[in-house]
Amino acid sequence: MCGAEEIMECYRRAEEAQRMAEAALTPWEKADLVEVEKRWLSLARDCKCNGQSERNGNKEVRRPQQSNHSPRRKLR
Repeated sequence: MCGAEEIMECYRRAEEAQRMAEAALTPWEKADLVEVEKRWLSLARDCKCNGQSERNGNKEVRRPQQSNHSPRRKLR
């Protein structure tokens, strides 16, 4: 079962993968890290959508605020 803490951990790890992708030195490293980020986000959404635990007490679980980084460009 996915609890609020697990969902927040997925978002934290996705954000970490995003930062690592932005700092990646090679296109394939960046692509791999973008995939890792997508998988963590998918896992968080699956946990929330399955309705196993969308609330922590009376508070809804929400994705942490995004940083002020520029939008991501697609790899070629």
